[in-house]
Amino acid sequence: MKITVNDAHCHYGNESLMGRIERGTIHSNNPYEKIRRDLDTYEIQNQVLFAQPCPSSTVGYIKGTLWALPRGLYSGLQQFRDNFLEWPLGKSNTDESKIFFGNVDYSRANREICRLEDSRIKFVPFVNSHFNPSELEEFGEVEGVKFYEPYGDIPDELLKYLNEREMNLVIHLSLDKEPESILGLVEKNDGITFQLAHWAIGSPKIMDALEEYSNLFIDTAASSADIYSTYFKVPFKKIAQEHPDKILFGSDEPWTTLGKEIGYMRSLGLDKTDLEKIMYSNYYQLWK
Repeated sequence: MKITVNDAHCHYGNESLMGRIERGTIHSNNPYEKIRRDLDTYEIQNQVLFAQPCPSSTVGYIKGTLWALPRGLYSGLQQFRDNFLEWPLGKSNTDESKIFFGNVDYSRANREICRLEDSRIKFVPFVNSHFNPSELEEFGEVEGVKFYEPYGDIPDELLKYLNEREMNLVIHLSLDKEPESILGLVEKNDGITFQLAHWAIGSPKIMDALEEYSNLFIDTAASSADIYSTYFKVPFKKIAQEHPDKILFGSDEPWTTLGKEIGYMRSLGLDKTDLEKIMYSNYYQLWK
């Protein structure tokens, strides 16, 4: 059974050394040449493309790392304590954001992706917690942005900008927060269409809210990875069966592979109509 595919979640470029250490991986390179081969091989019709979480090509990131290293180590130890040593030490009594290596600068990576001449690629700027929405004007017409919540809170000014212009917001949720806290933003900003990456880490409350909010979607990025099915103890197949109209296929390249993710989705045994929605047509609910 041939299924036409749109990919709503793909990373460009190479992850920095610090980012790879943080994520426990060695290989994370995804240059345009590889992206183009994948698009051709799997006959991908359209692909949402944004930078790596910590792109190695940004001078601003390198400077930020050097300036923020003491704070980064300190908050990194706090995060380790909160995630792994809550018992018997208890959570750290601080409101400081759990930012490993400072505020990442995505400007150079964004410019590189914006200059790619490939009609299949939908460029989505990756933004940080200090981002000024006026910076989007540099890229012309874009339909949304990507935000990595573990590195800081979403600025109110950015939410206001996106809401007024009815744009999209792709969010990777933080494990340090209750994932359902995002639902308040979804309800308050009904002009924004939200795409929660990695099926919103399987949050039952978010799954229950998918049908309630017309502007709330999730993507399948890395759904084949053991960390999501094992750590969060939520079977993705059940989510896909219950909410086929609210899920967009995402590869999460290069953290996994297009072939593996497409094969995993095929292996779920979904109804052909539902599989086509997830793999192809739901994409157009957000990305034109």
